[in-house]
Amino acid sequence: MVSVFGVGRPSALPSSVSNLSAELGNLQIQLGTGRKAQSYADLGSDRTLALDLRSQISQIQGYQRTIQTVSLRLEVAQQSLTRMDTLLAETRSSLSLTAYDVGANGQTLAQYGAQEKAQEIVALLNSNVNETYLFAGKDSNKVPVVGIDTILDGEGARDGLGTLIAERLLADTGSNGFGRLDIPAASSGAVTITEDSAGHPFGLKLNAVTSELTGTAIAGPTGSPTSIGVTFSSTPPLAGQSITYTFDLPDGTTETLALTATTTNPPAEAQFLIGANATETGDNFRAAVAAQVTTLVATSVSAASASQAGTEFFEFDSATPPQRVDGPPFESATALVDGTASDTVFWYTGEIETANPRNAVSARIDDGYTLKYGLRANEAALRDGLKFSAILSVLKFDAAVETDALRYSDQGAVGPGVSDQRRPGKCARDRDRSCAQTAGSGGY
Repeated sequence: MVSVFGVGRPSALPSSVSNLSAELGNLQIQLGTGRKAQSYADLGSDRTLALDLRSQISQIQGYQRTIQTVSLRLEVAQQSLTRMDTLLAETRSSLSLTAYDVGANGQTLAQYGAQEKAQEIVALLNSNVNETYLFAGKDSNKVPVVGIDTILDGEGARDGLGTLIAERLLADTGSNGFGRLDIPAASSGAVTITEDSAGHPFGLKLNAVTSELTGTAIAGPTGSPTSIGVTFSSTPPLAGQSITYTFDLPDGTTETLALTATTTNPPAEAQFLIGANATETGDNFRAAVAAQVTTLVATSVSAASASQAGTEFFEFDSATPPQRVDGPPFESATALVDGTASDTVFWYTGEIETANPRNAVSARIDDGYTLKYGLRANEAALRDGLKFSAILSVLKFDAAVETDALRYSDQGAVGPGVSDQRRPGKCARDRDRSCAQTAGSGGY
């Protein structure tokens, strides 16, 4: 017996066709979009894995964007640092190779070049990427360094480097040109050099004395203020014997002054004439000491004074502002005072901290990896490069003043990263004019 289904009997075929059609539609969507499902709910148990993967991909993409941003900033910073190094090398080379030829404005061609390079160094220290200033530490929205004209010449009531150098030179030279030393007339063969007062940071400081002069008593350095005494006797020193003073200069370097006894009249430079008795010898010795100290002050002390004024202007932090001479009068000043924002230019306006500058700016570039790449324009190496160029830019010289050639030689040897014995003292002591013409690099 055969059973025949009627047309009214329900059938599963239409449902199957509908399901197949829907599945085919989903497959077509997957092929077209590359997606397994249109919603996380459609993934079933795989949705948790998908969400985790999506989070990881988003995180990786964020790291990649951070790396690209940091890479660009570091590339610009590296280019700036490389260019700064080139500029300082060119300045050093120019000082070594350019003759001492003072123009109408009191500066040499090397100084003209130094000022142009100082201006470019300021621009490099103000480098930014998308208004993020690279050498400002945490304060990356601030321009970190003021303009070179403001640094050198000041602005309004605020004094710049030039004024601070001039005031410091007066304080280091003193009213008598002896570098704050007193050198009174000899008395019965006794010659004394004394610091004008104790405790102040200006001028020459008596460090030591060595002598091979026969028949001569040496005392000091001793006392407060410090003094050194040289007393001649009826037994005169022998020709060729010498005495050497050692002085501390304003910037912490040392300089020596040697005087040699002679019977030749008139004596050569750095010599003193042996007299017929102790009184005459003392008078001659005092005159020679005074002349040599005056030259020392006009050359090495002047260069050291400018260097120290530059240090006091450029090296400041949140605890210690720029320092300047407490005056007027400046020639007899006995202390430094804090510069204020109303009377002194603060050349650096970025983040001021003593902590490691690298920690000022950081970026997370992977799980567990953070790159620290903060930079500050007041870091020692960067600051000293600008300081060196700025000092050279602001100083003036006079071709008619004999000691200015020696001062220029001494000043040109003051540079970033050099040792304490950074000025060619032999030029000043020997008065070697060829040395003064060519010295200048000093090695920084």
